[in-house]
Amino acid sequence: MLQLFVALALCLALVSAAVAQRPDAPLYAQPGPYSVGTREFTLADDSRPLTVTLWYPAPAEEVAPPHDYPLALAFSVPGRALLNAPVAAADAPFPLVIFSHGSGASRVLYLWLLEHLASQGFIVIAADHPGNTVLQTLAAGLNLPGSGQDFAGSYALRPRDVLRQLAFAEALNADGDFAGRIDTDQVAVMGHSFGGWTALAAGGAQMDFNRLRDYCAAESTAAADNVCFVLELESDIAAARGLSTAPAGTWPATTDPRVRAIIALAPWNAPLLDHSGITRPTLILVGSADDVTVPERDAYASFAALRAPATLVTFDHAGHYLFVDECPPVLLQFDAFSACSDPVWDMARAHDLSRHLITAFLRAHLQQDTAAAAALLPEQVSYPGVTYQVEAAGP
Repeated sequence: MLQLFVALALCLALVSAAVAQRPDAPLYAQPGPYSVGTREFTLADDSRPLTVTLWYPAPAEEVAPPHDYPLALAFSVPGRALLNAPVAAADAPFPLVIFSHGSGASRVLYLWLLEHLASQGFIVIAADHPGNTVLQTLAAGLNLPGSGQDFAGSYALRPRDVLRQLAFAEALNADGDFAGRIDTDQVAVMGHSFGGWTALAAGGAQMDFNRLRDYCAAESTAAADNVCFVLELESDIAAARGLSTAPAGTWPATTDPRVRAIIALAPWNAPLLDHSGITRPTLILVGSADDVTVPERDAYASFAALRAPATLVTFDHAGHYLFVDECPPVLLQFDAFSACSDPVWDMARAHDLSRHLITAFLRAHLQQDTAAAAALLPEQVSYPGVTYQVEAAGP
Protein backbone atom coordinates (compact mmCIF):
# COMPACT_ATOMS: atom_id res chain seq x y z
CA MET A 1 0.00 0.00 0.00
CA LEU A 2 2.82 2.39 0.88
CA GLN A 3 4.48 1.67 -2.46
CA LEU A 4 1.22 2.45 -4.29
CA PHE A 5 0.85 5.73 -2.38
CA VAL A 6 4.41 6.76 -3.23
CA ALA A 7 3.88 5.89 -6.90
CA LEU A 8 0.65 7.90 -7.05
CA ALA A 9 2.26 10.87 -5.32
CA LEU A 10 5.16 10.80 -7.77
CA CYS A 11 2.77 10.65 -10.74
CA LEU A 12 0.77 13.59 -9.41
CA ALA A 13 3.94 15.58 -8.87
CA LEU A 14 5.11 14.89 -12.40
CA VAL A 15 1.75 15.75 -13.92
CA SER A 16 1.49 19.04 -12.01
CA ALA A 17 5.05 19.95 -12.95
CA ALA A 18 4.38 19.25 -16.62
CA VAL A 19 1.22 21.38 -16.85
CA ALA A 20 2.92 24.63 -17.75
CA GLN A 21 0.23 26.30 -19.87
CA ARG A 22 -3.46 27.09 -19.89
CA PRO A 23 -5.98 25.03 -21.88
CA ASP A 24 -6.13 27.81 -24.50
CA ALA A 25 -2.38 27.73 -25.15
CA PRO A 26 -1.54 28.24 -28.86
CA LEU A 27 0.22 25.48 -30.77
CA TYR A 28 3.89 26.13 -30.05
CA ALA A 29 3.22 26.97 -26.40
CA GLN A 30 2.22 23.38 -25.80
CA PRO A 31 4.90 20.98 -24.54
CA GLY A 32 6.91 19.32 -27.28
CA PRO A 33 7.36 15.59 -27.87
CA TYR A 34 10.39 15.18 -25.59
CA SER A 35 10.92 14.84 -21.89
CA VAL A 36 13.33 17.46 -20.57
CA GLY A 37 16.73 16.53 -19.24
CA THR A 38 19.07 18.83 -17.36
CA ARG A 39 22.69 18.79 -16.24
CA GLU A 40 24.93 21.19 -14.34
CA PHE A 41 28.48 22.11 -15.35
CA THR A 42 31.24 24.47 -14.32
CA LEU A 43 33.32 26.16 -17.01
CA ALA A 44 36.65 26.47 -15.27
CA ASP A 45 38.58 29.72 -15.45
CA ASP A 46 40.97 31.29 -12.96
CA SER A 47 39.30 34.69 -13.08
CA ARG A 48 35.73 34.00 -14.25
CA PRO A 49 34.40 30.46 -13.77
CA LEU A 50 30.88 29.99 -15.10
CA THR A 51 28.20 27.86 -13.48
CA VAL A 52 25.97 26.68 -16.32
CA THR A 53 22.85 24.60 -16.75
CA LEU A 54 22.08 22.60 -19.85
CA TRP A 55 18.53 21.64 -20.82
CA TYR A 56 18.04 19.12 -23.59
CA PRO A 57 15.55 16.75 -25.21
CA ALA A 58 15.32 13.40 -23.42
CA PRO A 59 13.44 10.31 -24.62
CA ALA A 60 9.71 10.82 -24.14
CA GLU A 61 9.36 7.73 -21.97
CA GLU A 62 11.84 9.03 -19.38
CA VAL A 63 10.18 9.54 -15.96
CA ALA A 64 11.85 10.63 -12.74
CA PRO A 65 11.25 13.10 -9.91
CA PRO A 66 11.51 16.68 -11.22
CA HIS A 67 14.66 18.60 -10.41
CA ASP A 68 14.98 21.43 -7.89
CA TYR A 69 17.57 23.93 -9.17
CA PRO A 70 20.10 25.50 -6.80
CA LEU A 71 19.58 29.27 -6.81
CA ALA A 72 21.83 30.98 -4.25
CA LEU A 73 22.85 30.49 -0.63
CA ALA A 74 20.67 27.57 0.55
CA PHE A 75 17.72 28.40 -1.71
CA SER A 76 16.42 26.47 -4.71
CA VAL A 77 13.57 26.70 -7.21
CA PRO A 78 11.41 23.79 -8.39
CA GLY A 79 11.46 22.67 -12.02
CA ARG A 80 10.09 19.84 -14.13
CA ALA A 81 13.27 18.63 -15.85
CA LEU A 82 14.89 15.28 -15.10
CA LEU A 83 18.41 15.52 -13.70
CA ASN A 84 21.01 13.60 -15.74
CA ALA A 85 18.42 11.97 -17.99
CA PRO A 86 19.73 10.35 -21.20
CA VAL A 87 19.96 12.53 -24.30
CA ALA A 88 17.43 11.85 -27.06
CA ALA A 89 19.01 10.41 -30.18
CA ALA A 90 16.06 10.62 -32.57
CA ASP A 91 16.05 13.83 -34.63
CA ALA A 92 19.50 14.87 -33.41
CA PRO A 93 21.43 17.08 -33.79
CA PHE A 94 19.34 19.72 -32.05
CA PRO A 95 19.83 23.48 -32.55
CA LEU A 96 21.49 25.39 -29.71
CA VAL A 97 19.97 28.30 -27.78
CA ILE A 98 22.19 30.31 -25.42
CA PHE A 99 20.29 32.33 -22.80
CA SER A 100 21.45 35.32 -20.73
CA HIS A 101 19.61 36.31 -17.52
CA GLY A 102 18.69 39.79 -16.34
CA SER A 103 20.77 41.95 -14.02
CA GLY A 104 20.86 40.56 -10.51
CA ALA A 105 18.90 37.48 -11.57
CA SER A 106 19.74 33.85 -12.39
CA ARG A 107 19.59 31.38 -15.23
CA VAL A 108 17.05 29.29 -13.26
CA LEU A 109 14.44 32.05 -12.96
CA TYR A 110 13.30 31.54 -16.57
CA LEU A 111 12.23 27.89 -16.46
CA TRP A 112 8.86 28.72 -18.07
CA LEU A 113 10.77 29.18 -21.32
CA LEU A 114 14.04 27.24 -21.08
CA GLU A 115 12.53 23.89 -20.07
CA HIS A 116 9.83 24.38 -22.69
CA LEU A 117 12.34 24.88 -25.50
CA ALA A 118 14.10 21.65 -24.58
CA SER A 119 10.78 19.80 -24.83
CA GLN A 120 10.42 21.29 -28.32
CA GLY A 121 13.73 19.91 -29.57
CA PHE A 122 16.33 22.54 -28.68
CA ILE A 123 19.40 22.28 -26.53
CA VAL A 124 19.51 25.27 -24.20
CA ILE A 125 22.48 26.48 -22.18
CA ALA A 126 22.60 29.33 -19.67
CA ALA A 127 25.18 30.62 -17.22
CA ASP A 128 25.00 32.83 -14.18
CA HIS A 129 27.08 35.89 -15.10
CA PRO A 130 29.59 36.40 -12.25
CA GLY A 131 29.20 39.64 -10.34
CA ASN A 132 25.69 40.26 -11.64
CA THR A 133 23.60 37.47 -10.16
CA VAL A 134 20.80 36.78 -7.73
CA LEU A 135 23.47 36.07 -5.10
CA GLN A 136 24.28 39.79 -5.00
CA THR A 137 20.55 40.58 -4.91
CA LEU A 138 19.86 38.23 -2.00
CA ALA A 139 23.00 39.40 -0.20
CA ALA A 140 21.72 42.97 -0.44
CA GLY A 141 18.38 41.90 1.02
CA LEU A 142 20.19 40.30 3.95
CA ASN A 143 22.69 43.18 4.31
CA LEU A 144 25.56 40.79 3.65
CA PRO A 145 28.94 41.66 2.12
CA GLY A 146 29.33 41.22 -1.64
CA SER A 147 25.94 42.64 -2.54
CA GLY A 148 27.12 45.17 -5.14
CA GLN A 149 26.59 44.46 -8.84
CA ASP A 150 29.70 44.60 -11.06
CA PHE A 151 28.34 46.55 -14.03
CA ALA A 152 31.71 47.36 -15.58
CA GLY A 153 32.76 43.73 -15.64
CA SER A 154 29.32 42.70 -16.84
CA TYR A 155 29.22 45.08 -19.81
CA ALA A 156 32.71 43.95 -20.75
CA LEU A 157 32.34 40.21 -20.31
CA ARG A 158 28.71 39.11 -20.58
CA PRO A 159 28.89 38.70 -24.40
CA ARG A 160 32.14 36.76 -23.98
CA ASP A 161 30.35 34.49 -21.50
CA VAL A 162 27.90 33.67 -24.31
CA LEU A 163 30.73 32.80 -26.71
CA ARG A 164 32.42 30.66 -24.04
CA GLN A 165 29.21 28.65 -23.74
CA LEU A 166 29.13 28.15 -27.49
CA ALA A 167 32.71 26.83 -27.36
CA PHE A 168 31.72 24.56 -24.46
CA ALA A 169 28.76 23.18 -26.43
CA GLU A 170 31.10 22.51 -29.33
CA ALA A 171 33.37 20.50 -27.01
CA LEU A 172 30.39 18.56 -25.62
CA ASN A 173 29.32 17.77 -29.15
CA ALA A 174 32.67 16.13 -29.90
CA ASP A 175 32.67 13.40 -27.27
CA GLY A 176 30.55 11.73 -24.59
CA ASP A 177 26.79 11.68 -24.07
CA PHE A 178 26.21 14.74 -26.25
CA ALA A 179 28.45 13.68 -29.14
CA GLY A 180 26.70 14.53 -32.38
CA ARG A 181 23.57 15.72 -30.57
CA ILE A 182 24.17 19.52 -30.72
CA ASP A 183 23.95 21.49 -33.95
CA THR A 184 26.51 24.20 -33.24
CA ASP A 185 26.03 25.64 -36.73
CA GLN A 186 22.45 26.61 -35.91
CA VAL A 187 22.62 28.85 -32.84
CA ALA A 188 20.34 31.46 -31.31
CA VAL A 189 21.24 33.94 -28.57
CA MET A 190 18.49 35.09 -26.24
CA GLY A 191 18.15 37.03 -23.01
CA HIS A 192 16.06 39.23 -20.75
CA SER A 193 16.80 42.83 -19.73
CA PHE A 194 20.62 43.06 -19.37
CA GLY A 195 20.50 39.61 -20.96
CA GLY A 196 18.60 41.11 -23.90
CA TRP A 197 21.40 43.65 -24.29
CA THR A 198 23.85 40.73 -24.05
CA ALA A 199 22.01 38.81 -26.77
CA LEU A 200 22.09 41.81 -29.11
CA ALA A 201 25.81 42.29 -28.43
CA ALA A 202 26.57 38.61 -28.95
CA GLY A 203 24.49 38.78 -32.12
CA GLY A 204 26.60 41.53 -33.69
CA ALA A 205 25.73 44.88 -32.07
CA GLN A 206 28.75 46.88 -30.90
CA MET A 207 29.23 49.24 -27.99
CA ASP A 208 29.62 52.90 -28.93
CA PHE A 209 29.93 55.37 -26.07
CA ASN A 210 29.55 58.31 -28.41
CA ARG A 211 25.98 57.22 -29.06
CA LEU A 212 25.28 57.00 -25.35
CA ARG A 213 26.88 60.40 -24.76
CA ASP A 214 24.66 61.93 -27.43
CA TYR A 215 21.58 60.37 -25.89
CA CYS A 216 22.45 61.51 -22.38
CA ALA A 217 23.25 65.04 -23.56
CA ALA A 218 19.81 65.29 -25.15
CA GLU A 219 17.80 63.63 -22.37
CA SER A 220 17.02 64.96 -18.92
CA THR A 221 14.21 62.52 -18.08
CA ALA A 222 14.13 59.72 -15.55
CA ALA A 223 14.53 57.29 -18.42
CA ALA A 224 18.13 58.46 -18.77
CA ASP A 225 19.03 57.73 -15.17
CA ASN A 226 19.54 53.97 -15.43
CA VAL A 227 21.67 54.07 -18.60
CA CYS A 228 23.70 57.27 -18.40
CA PHE A 229 25.60 56.12 -15.31
CA VAL A 230 27.39 53.67 -17.62
CA LEU A 231 29.31 56.62 -19.09
CA GLU A 232 31.32 56.73 -15.87
CA LEU A 233 32.34 53.10 -16.37
CA GLU A 234 33.83 53.49 -19.84
CA SER A 235 37.50 53.16 -18.82
CA ASP A 236 36.72 50.31 -16.40
CA ILE A 237 34.82 48.42 -19.10
CA ALA A 238 37.76 48.89 -21.48
CA ALA A 239 40.19 47.58 -18.86
CA ALA A 240 37.97 44.55 -18.20
CA ARG A 241 37.97 43.86 -21.94
CA GLY A 242 41.78 43.98 -21.95
CA LEU A 243 41.98 47.29 -23.82
CA SER A 244 44.53 49.94 -22.85
CA THR A 245 42.10 52.74 -23.78
CA ALA A 246 38.45 52.91 -24.71
CA PRO A 247 37.88 52.90 -28.50
CA ALA A 248 36.87 56.28 -29.93
CA GLY A 249 33.93 54.84 -31.90
CA THR A 250 32.46 51.37 -32.15
CA TRP A 251 34.12 48.74 -29.99
CA PRO A 252 35.29 45.35 -31.31
CA ALA A 253 32.39 42.99 -31.89
CA THR A 254 31.85 39.94 -29.64
CA THR A 255 29.89 37.63 -31.91
CA ASP A 256 30.18 34.42 -33.88
CA PRO A 257 29.01 33.71 -37.45
CA ARG A 258 27.18 30.60 -36.27
CA VAL A 259 24.60 32.77 -34.50
CA ARG A 260 21.59 32.61 -36.82
CA ALA A 261 18.89 34.30 -34.73
CA ILE A 262 18.53 36.76 -31.83
CA ILE A 263 15.74 37.08 -29.26
CA ALA A 264 15.71 40.01 -26.83
CA LEU A 265 13.14 40.17 -24.03
CA ALA A 266 12.79 43.74 -22.74
CA PRO A 267 16.40 44.57 -23.70
CA TRP A 268 18.32 47.28 -21.80
CA ASN A 269 20.41 50.27 -22.88
CA ALA A 270 19.90 50.53 -26.62
CA PRO A 271 21.65 53.95 -26.69
CA LEU A 272 24.98 52.24 -25.95
CA LEU A 273 24.74 49.99 -29.03
CA ASP A 274 25.45 50.41 -32.70
CA HIS A 275 23.01 47.89 -34.20
CA SER A 276 24.38 48.01 -37.74
CA GLY A 277 26.46 44.87 -37.23
CA ILE A 278 23.38 42.72 -36.68
CA THR A 279 22.60 40.73 -39.82
CA ARG A 280 20.50 37.98 -38.23
CA PRO A 281 16.71 37.86 -37.88
CA THR A 282 15.80 39.39 -34.52
CA LEU A 283 12.72 39.03 -32.33
CA ILE A 284 12.10 41.61 -29.58
CA LEU A 285 9.39 41.26 -26.92
CA VAL A 286 8.51 44.00 -24.42
CA GLY A 287 5.77 45.38 -22.22
CA SER A 288 4.55 48.85 -23.13
CA ALA A 289 4.52 49.93 -19.45
CA ASP A 290 8.06 48.71 -18.71
CA ASP A 291 9.64 51.34 -16.46
CA VAL A 292 12.99 49.53 -16.07
CA THR A 293 13.97 49.10 -19.70
CA VAL A 294 11.80 51.88 -21.07
CA PRO A 295 10.49 50.70 -24.48
CA GLU A 296 10.91 54.04 -26.26
CA ARG A 297 14.55 54.15 -25.24
CA ASP A 298 15.39 50.46 -25.57
CA ALA A 299 13.15 47.90 -27.29
CA TYR A 300 11.47 50.28 -29.74
CA ALA A 301 14.76 52.03 -30.51
CA SER A 302 16.52 48.72 -31.15
CA PHE A 303 13.71 47.56 -33.43
CA ALA A 304 13.88 50.80 -35.41
CA ALA A 305 17.69 50.59 -35.72
CA LEU A 306 17.88 47.02 -37.00
CA ARG A 307 18.80 46.57 -40.64
CA ALA A 308 18.14 42.82 -40.58
CA PRO A 309 14.64 41.27 -40.59
CA ALA A 310 13.04 42.20 -37.27
CA THR A 311 9.87 41.46 -35.32
CA LEU A 312 8.55 43.46 -32.36
CA VAL A 313 5.96 42.03 -29.95
CA THR A 314 4.48 44.49 -27.45
CA PHE A 315 2.30 43.39 -24.55
CA ASP A 316 0.05 46.35 -23.89
CA HIS A 317 0.33 47.76 -20.34
CA ALA A 318 2.77 45.02 -19.25
CA GLY A 319 5.78 45.68 -17.05
CA HIS A 320 9.38 44.53 -16.98
CA TYR A 321 9.01 41.26 -15.11
CA LEU A 322 6.50 39.69 -17.47
CA PHE A 323 9.31 37.47 -18.79
CA VAL A 324 10.50 35.82 -15.57
CA ASP A 325 9.02 32.80 -13.84
CA GLU A 326 5.89 33.23 -11.78
CA CYS A 327 7.01 33.75 -8.21
CA PRO A 328 8.84 30.76 -6.72
CA PRO A 329 8.63 30.41 -2.91
CA VAL A 330 12.11 31.83 -2.34
CA LEU A 331 11.26 35.20 -3.92
CA LEU A 332 8.04 35.40 -1.94
CA GLN A 333 10.09 34.83 1.21
CA PHE A 334 12.08 37.93 0.30
CA ASP A 335 8.91 39.98 -0.35
CA ALA A 336 9.81 40.18 -4.04
CA PHE A 337 6.38 39.59 -5.57
CA SER A 338 6.66 42.67 -7.76
CA ALA A 339 9.80 41.22 -9.39
CA CYS A 340 8.07 38.02 -10.52
CA SER A 341 4.58 39.14 -11.46
CA ASP A 342 2.77 41.69 -13.59
CA PRO A 343 0.19 44.20 -12.35
CA VAL A 344 -2.00 43.76 -15.46
CA TRP A 345 -1.29 40.55 -17.34
CA ASP A 346 -2.03 36.99 -16.28
CA MET A 347 1.50 35.60 -16.30
CA ALA A 348 0.43 32.17 -17.55
CA ARG A 349 -1.31 33.70 -20.58
CA ALA A 350 1.60 36.01 -21.37
CA HIS A 351 4.04 33.13 -21.06
CA ASP A 352 1.95 30.97 -23.38
CA LEU A 353 1.88 33.65 -26.06
CA SER A 354 5.61 34.29 -25.64
CA ARG A 355 6.42 30.57 -25.76
CA HIS A 356 4.38 30.22 -28.93
CA LEU A 357 6.04 33.11 -30.76
CA ILE A 358 9.57 32.35 -29.55
CA THR A 359 9.34 28.65 -30.37
CA ALA A 360 7.91 29.35 -33.82
CA PHE A 361 10.65 31.93 -34.45
CA LEU A 362 13.38 29.47 -33.48
CA ARG A 363 11.85 26.66 -35.54
CA ALA A 364 11.56 28.94 -38.53
CA HIS A 365 15.12 30.27 -38.43
CA LEU A 366 17.11 27.36 -36.97
CA GLN A 367 15.18 24.44 -38.47
CA GLN A 368 13.72 26.02 -41.61
CA ASP A 369 10.26 24.91 -40.46
CA THR A 370 7.79 26.34 -42.98
CA ALA A 371 4.74 25.72 -40.78
CA ALA A 372 6.35 27.65 -37.94
CA ALA A 373 7.26 30.46 -40.32
CA ALA A 374 3.64 30.61 -41.47
CA ALA A 375 2.50 30.89 -37.83
CA LEU A 376 4.54 34.11 -37.58
CA LEU A 377 2.79 35.87 -40.46
CA PRO A 378 1.01 39.00 -39.18
CA GLU A 379 -2.41 37.68 -40.16
CA GLN A 380 -1.78 34.64 -37.92
CA VAL A 381 -0.81 36.64 -34.83
CA SER A 382 -3.95 38.22 -33.44
CA TYR A 383 -4.22 38.27 -29.66
CA PRO A 384 -6.03 40.88 -27.55
CA GLY A 385 -3.53 43.14 -25.87
CA VAL A 386 -0.64 42.22 -28.17
CA THR A 387 0.77 44.49 -30.86
CA TYR A 388 2.77 42.67 -33.54
CA GLN A 389 5.08 44.41 -36.01
CA VAL A 390 7.29 42.83 -38.69
CA GLU A 391 9.94 44.56 -40.79
CA ALA A 392 11.70 42.70 -43.60
CA ALA A 393 14.70 44.99 -43.11
CA GLY A 394 15.34 48.34 -41.48
CA PRO A 395 17.00 51.46 -42.91
